[in-house]
Amino acid sequence: MHFMFLILAFLLWAVVWGFFHANPKAARPEHGAVAVYLAAMAGGAAFMIVVAAGGLARNLLIFLLSKRSPI
Repeated sequence: MHFMFLILAFLLWAVVWGFFHANPKAARPEHGAVAVYLAAMAGGAAFMIVVAAGGLARNLLIFLLSKRSPI
């Protein structure tokens, strides 16, 4: 489980680093739909990050393994 958290942390760091270090050139008018596409993809990625973080919090903080009853 900790390996998944490390992957999530690395991906989050890479996205934030790329966001602040990217220097895109001026977009041409015919590329107007690309911004909408990228916004949709970023929204989906943000949703997946929230779901993954929520799952990690649920499994590691709220319902601790040591307090679960064995099946």
